[in-house]
Amino acid sequence: MAVLTPQKPMSLQEKLWWCLCIRANRFRFHFGRQANRTIGSLVLPDDMPDWAAAQEMPSHAGNAANAVEAAIDPTEWESFNLPDIFDMQAGKYVARRDLERGETPLITASAWNNGVTAYIADEPDWNGGQITLANNGSIGAAFFQPRPFSASRDVTILQPKFPLSPASALFICTILRKESDRFNYARKWNAGRMRESKIRLPSHGGSPDTKAM
Repeated sequence: MAVLTPQKPMSLQEKLWWCLCIRANRFRFHFGRQANRTIGSLVLPDDMPDWAAAQEMPSHAGNAANAVEAAIDPTEWESFNLPDIFDMQAGKYVARRDLERGETPLITASAWNNGVTAYIADEPDWNGGQITLANNGSIGAAFFQPRPFSASRDVTILQPKFPLSPASALFICTILRKESDRFNYARKWNAGRMRESKIRLPSHGGSPDTKAM
C-alpha cells in the first residue's frame, strides 16, 4: 500500500478528484505488475478543472443519527423456527433452452443481482413481497423479491406468516445470510435442514417485531 501525502493543503473535494484520476489508471496494473515503484510514473492532469472544483459536496451529517441512538441488543432477541414464521415452498425445474425473453424475473441460486439471472416470458409463479433463499449454488443467498417472479428448484421461497415490509425483509435477509456459514456444497441447506433452522430476531409478544428491524 502506498500513502500519498499532499505537498500543499488540499480540500476534501480536491483529494477525491485525484483519487478518481488515480483510479482511472487501474487497468495499467495487475498481480504481476503492481502499483509500487511505478505509481510515480502515472500521467495525471496538472490541475483540477474548474467544473470539478465548482461541484458541491453533499453533506450526510445527521443521516446516521437514528442508527446511533437506537440501541440494538441481540441478546434480547428471540429464536424462531423458520417454519413457524414462514411457509416454505421449493422452486420449480426450469429448462433454460425452452425459455423465451420476457418481463418475469427468474430467480436462481445466484448471489448477485438480487438472484435474478434472466427475465422470461412465462407467467410468474409467485407474488412479490416474499424472500428467496438459495439452497444450492450460492447457498444462503437471501433476497427480498418486490415483484412477481419465478424461481428455479435451487431456491426456496419463504412466504411470511406476518406483515413483512421491504425494510424488515432486508433485515431478515441479512440474518439468513449469516446462517449460510453453517452450510456448504457437501452440507446443503436442503428442505429438511431448513425446517430445523432457527434465526434470532427482535420480538414482541412472541412474534417477530418488524418495527424494531
